[in-house]
Amino acid sequence: MKRSPRSRDVLRRSRRAAVVATAVSALGVATLAPAAAEQTQAVPLSNGAERTLTVTPDAGLNTDGESTLTLDGSGFATTTPSGSSFGGAYLLFGVVTPKDPADPDSWGPSKRGVAGVNYKYAAGAGVYQSMVNYPGSTTQPGVPTMDANGDFQAELVIPGPLFEAQAGGEIDCFVEQCGVITIGAHGQVNEGVETFTPVSFEEVDEGVAPSFTTDPVSVSVVEGESASFEVEVAGDPVPELQWQRAAAGSDEWSDVADATGSELTVAETTLADDGARFRVVATNSAGEVTSAAATLTVTEAAVVAEPTTVRVLGPDGSDFPGFFVGRAGPGELRASVTPQDAAGVVEFFDGDTSLGRAEVEDGAASVVTDAWPAGGERSVTATFTPDDAEAFEPSETTSAGRYQVVDPKRVIDDIVVGDEGVRQVGSASLDWSIANMYNSFGYWFDKQAISGNVTVPDLVEGDPLYNTQRKFTFSEGSGSQDAAGNTVISFEGTARVTSGAANQWNFTDPQVHISPEGEGYVTAEFSGYFRIEGMAEYDYGPVRVTVATFRDAEVTTDEDGVSSLTVDPIWEGQADEGTWMTGSTASFPNEFTSLLYSGIRSFFYQSGSSADSYKKPLPITLGYTVDTSVAPSFTTDPVSVSVVEGESASFEVEVAGDPVPELQWQRAAAGSDEWSDVADATGSELTVAETTLADDGARFRVVATNSAGEVTSAAATLTVTEAVAQPPAGDPRVPGEDELTDDTAGDVEFVSYEDGVLVMDVGEHLSGEWLGLTVFSDPQSLGWKLVSADGRISAEVELDPGEHRAAVTDEDDALVGWAAFTVPGDTDGGTDGGTDGGTDGGTDGGTDGGTDGAGSGNAGSGTDLDAPGPKADGSLPTTGAAVGLAAILAAMGAIAAGLMLRRRQSL
Repeated sequence: MKRSPRSRDVLRRSRRAAVVATAVSALGVATLAPAAAEQTQAVPLSNGAERTLTVTPDAGLNTDGESTLTLDGSGFATTTPSGSSFGGAYLLFGVVTPKDPADPDSWGPSKRGVAGVNYKYAAGAGVYQSMVNYPGSTTQPGVPTMDANGDFQAELVIPGPLFEAQAGGEIDCFVEQCGVITIGAHGQVNEGVETFTPVSFEEVDEGVAPSFTTDPVSVSVVEGESASFEVEVAGDPVPELQWQRAAAGSDEWSDVADATGSELTVAETTLADDGARFRVVATNSAGEVTSAAATLTVTEAAVVAEPTTVRVLGPDGSDFPGFFVGRAGPGELRASVTPQDAAGVVEFFDGDTSLGRAEVEDGAASVVTDAWPAGGERSVTATFTPDDAEAFEPSETTSAGRYQVVDPKRVIDDIVVGDEGVRQVGSASLDWSIANMYNSFGYWFDKQAISGNVTVPDLVEGDPLYNTQRKFTFSEGSGSQDAAGNTVISFEGTARVTSGAANQWNFTDPQVHISPEGEGYVTAEFSGYFRIEGMAEYDYGPVRVTVATFRDAEVTTDEDGVSSLTVDPIWEGQADEGTWMTGSTASFPNEFTSLLYSGIRSFFYQSGSSADSYKKPLPITLGYTVDTSVAPSFTTDPVSVSVVEGESASFEVEVAGDPVPELQWQRAAAGSDEWSDVADATGSELTVAETTLADDGARFRVVATNSAGEVTSAAATLTVTEAVAQPPAGDPRVPGEDELTDDTAGDVEFVSYEDGVLVMDVGEHLSGEWLGLTVFSDPQSLGWKLVSADGRISAEVELDPGEHRAAVTDEDDALVGWAAFTVPGDTDGGTDGGTDGGTDGGTDGGTDGGTDGAGSGNAGSGTDLDAPGPKADGSLPTTGAAVGLAAILAAMGAIAAGLMLRRRQSL
């Protein structure tokens, strides 16, 4: 049997005896007597009425769930106090608390007892709440009905001893006296049906609930070992035990078969048991309790890792050399790993530089790298990192592998023409053999001028050495030379060199670079192929590459201004020793040679063959003229300028050149890339006078031109911001109220007053001027206000409801004018302040100042203001009509009419 701790405490403190309770009438006092045979017997009530309720059974009720009680009522009222048969008596189950401890019956509704306070009953209409009808009543079909004597029999289902009350809260029948309650149904108060009959529930000796004195402890084992868990438990009677298991990461528990003792052993654990949890459920008649959970940790049995060996293999030699600084391949770095089934990664190193990583497959790993730190003979090491560190040990090489690496970088640094003192170079010619391989076996180069400004001498029959050493002549070259003497000359044309049908090398648009120190090099766009069927098909470029380098060139200039030089291209020392051939450093530039198919690469480096003396390139001859004029260059570019509209903006440049360059300023509108010349703007300075907002964002630049060339400066941007008007110094004059007469009203008009902003119209003719604004009754200066393009001024000001005037003064303290207006009260403020202020200048400020708003006539604003009198010339102030008796009477009539109209509107 399960009970709340509170219920069990009550049971432990006392044991109840079955009782026979006399039903409690609205006036009588309940009495308790020794238990009779499972029912309660009634006694006469204190008022002499025979109203009893017998409950069967009334003791030993079920504590684990519902019970059904049989109710026998006798002598109950058969009508309402007013004699109506409508309704009956509610049958309820709960507890009562008298309002007055001296009056046990004071719980009832007839004694002003309150439901939920003085009587509480179980929730559940139609379940734990029932009813009995008065004789002849069908108020509640399907329930019992009293007979004419107020007798009835009914059944009532009640919950266990612990339940929720209809009014909220929990009722425990082992703490409070519970019983059957009868009261008037459907809201009627009827003392003749009010009773409370106590009942009691079965008393059970619960013993001692289980409790764990020792919980199971978590265990760690190696897979294959057994794991044991043990508990110690107390309780009376001795608890039954059941071990339970939850898989790792799960909260779902299941019983372990045949595990009902204080100890549980998991034999031959596996990794699948890792993280499983175990606990015990202990149960006896007094309750049930679950132990803490213990976790089983199973670790994998230790495996002894197998040693490995990694070794760097040398190049395979199929394409020597196959390794170049800054270029991937074509050769591969190779390594072997033992044992062959060891999976993992090999990483190659040149010193501390990683050359790349590769997965091991069948004991081998290879990688193509572009990460060489330098050329020459390189020492390569490697490390092996196994995928399964428990199965295999990591390793590293004990000796390095040797790789020959070519650095394609030319032996001469880059030569470029600077920006200062640039002169033009023209009429250039270049005599260049390019290559001239020849040997006794009959290998020589054929040469052809393919296109452009290039020629080659005709073949001489029977003289192969002459034919292979013929020089190409490139003509009509042009270029530039800077003030330091750096010179770059370009030629147009394609020269072709061949060796049989298998080899073709094309050299297009060569460029000669010369430094002031006499160093230089020749580049060309290189293309072509090597093709032998069944052997190789290898295409080149197109790519611009260095084909020749030189040092110690001496440039001489004759009396006609023609400069020339003849120099031998570098052959010895072009490459590091061993780059192409062991013990040799002679070759064409590595940048060019490295591009060639390996089978014919030896045509261009010293290989120890009989033709080596012919491979050395022949001298290069270059001639050209230099224009002594210097192309323009800007030493100072124009700088962007920001001005306020109306101000001028100036831009200035400084330019060098010989002869002195001519200048032309250009302008591009904001957001445009279309440039146009600025008229008459040919000096070093440009001034844009009286800038406007239309100039904002415009850009300006200068084009400088002389016989040596043309150059354009950087662009400068003109930023023009709008001029901000400044108010006059000091505060505006505050006019006296006596100045505000009809003659000084001027053209000032009230426009609006909304959300604390006052707007006045002073006329477009005052646009752009500063005016002082003052409001009355109490004079309040609102400061200087700038008149907008539409002739208005505005100011933020808090004004009380009522009549006001606003006066405007100028910078010379003269009164420009004034106008009256009304600020409405709590009403909606009207629509437009009246129709037009009236024709007579203000008997009423318009018809009535608008629906609820302010009359705005120049002379008045309703009858609360003084009506203006006639002017000195006898005319009315607004219409100009001659004043006379008729006019005065008319004005008085209008005032009277206005008063009458207002009276009608107020009715």
